[in-house]
Amino acid sequence: MNSRILILSDNLELKEKLRANLMMLGYEVSLTTGSEVKEDLSQVMEVDLIVIDPEHPQIDGSRLCQIIRSKEDLRDIPVIVMMQEKELIRFDFSLGISDFILKPLSIDELEGRIRQALRRENKRDKSEVIRVGELVIDPINYEVTIRGKIVDLTLKEYELLKFLALNKGRVFSREELLERVWGFDYFGGTRTVDVHIRRLRAKLESEESLIDTIRGVGYRVNG
Repeated sequence: MNSRILILSDNLELKEKLRANLMMLGYEVSLTTGSEVKEDLSQVMEVDLIVIDPEHPQIDGSRLCQIIRSKEDLRDIPVIVMMQEKELIRFDFSLGISDFILKPLSIDELEGRIRQALRRENKRDKSEVIRVGELVIDPINYEVTIRGKIVDLTLKEYELLKFLALNKGRVFSREELLERVWGFDYFGGTRTVDVHIRRLRAKLESEESLIDTIRGVGYRVNG
């Protein structure tokens, strides 16, 4: 599945240029403005990395980083900030940005920094054991256990369970799960999700209530 990048800027021309170039490199790219993010953080939760352009008055880069990092689910999303050299002095780097790039920027340099940030995040993800009640997911060994007993899962069952566990408590529709786990290029129907959920519940045995069905909406893993 391609990495999803959010470009946050009030400069429409710059945003469109970056989107065109990054999409040519295989990324999925969405655009937003500072005011939109301040009003609605949900769009930030759907991406793998954020690029912020704080040049315009409507966007204060430090403040936006602070808003993003204030929500627990968003604290680990890589953030790259574009800035002029003179802005380095007053920018608050304690807010947890992953990297910065100086203007005028090079697309090649930006893409290189994006790859580095995503690589660091992937390494971090794979090094952390995920625990939900008696369920333990080991991303390094692709292993799932319940009370120490290994659960035999297919790769897609594992990826689906891991995704839901990483986002425990949050409800995802079948369409969202298809996009996030199977990818945008998957041509099967949403029944695929139901089948995999049913198999997961059977294999989790006494922990089958771990995965809730939200009628008319989708599924979630209980915290």
